[in-house]
Amino acid sequence: MNRQEYDRAAAFWISRESEIKQMEPKQLLSKIEEFLTSHNTCALATGSGSFVRCTPLEYEYFRGRLWIITEGGLKFAALRNNDRVSVAVYEPYTDFDSVKGIQITGTAQVAEPGNREFEEYQAHRSEKGGSVAALPQGLYLLVIHPERIEGVFGEFLEMGYSARQKLTLREPMANSASDGSQPVNFASAPD
Repeated sequence: MNRQEYDRAAAFWISRESEIKQMEPKQLLSKIEEFLTSHNTCALATGSGSFVRCTPLEYEYFRGRLWIITEGGLKFAALRNNDRVSVAVYEPYTDFDSVKGIQITGTAQVAEPGNREFEEYQAHRSEKGGSVAALPQGLYLLVIHPERIEGVFGEFLEMGYSARQKLTLREPMANSASDGSQPVNFASAPD
């Protein structure tokens, strides 16, 4: 493919946004949260410069964020310089009518003992009958802050909406990446 063909392919969904019958944001958020709370495995993509990594991880979704307890690993090599992440959660594909999957664009933060988010996680675990006084050596608590969630749900067609939906929760930070990269403008970003 030449550059023009790549650009055309990248603009595929952007050029069709006017055709999308969008669900009301509150209703869409409710459907997304229902999906996220009923699953526990994601693919977390991180990157910095020419280095990229996609890691399958267990997560828990509550208070509008994904909480991941994880071992160290190469994902932290990217997160050190660039807190921008993408997360995918999906079900096995059987046919378009039953397709369900989302991708999240946002930021990742390491929550350390003593900070507000670590205390939030401890309180949540306590409410559920568990405890996390401290994480064992070599484990870290990552908190994913969604900025934009895009999903494809075949069942939305039956409700009179487009199967493909997107929800912007907050605009990306001016430049949260310290690797010199610029945040992506969602209006012109390839999907």
